[in-house]
Amino acid sequence: MAEKIAVVPGRSLGSIALGMRREALPKACTVSNDVGALGPIGFSLTNDVVDDAWLDELESRPVLIEVNHLVIDPRASLAEWEKVLGPCERLDDVIGGTFYNCRAGLSLGFNIDGILSQIRLKRR
Repeated sequence: MAEKIAVVPGRSLGSIALGMRREALPKACTVSNDVGALGPIGFSLTNDVVDDAWLDELESRPVLIEVNHLVIDPRASLAEWEKVLGPCERLDDVIGGTFYNCRAGLSLGFNIDGILSQIRLKRR
């Protein structure tokens, strides 16, 4: 069964929230230097504060994403994501795929095959 991960755009991915201090991270987190993980969620720290969080390798992870109380399969099309997140602006300066900054406060990264591979809280 796929794990369901709650996303609050611009705020949190699962139990990892932007602005969370290192000492407040869940005990199950692993942190090396300023990069950490909690299950499939990766995050970075600046000055001991979470400044970004992401899910990647979504092409091969059995996860479902819950945004605004709606569950969406990561394999959904960009048009389906935009129904949940509002308009997404394509970024042209990314190599190896296509990134979009979405109005709701998430960045979506699609691989060269057009399949969603990454969700980030921080805009690119």
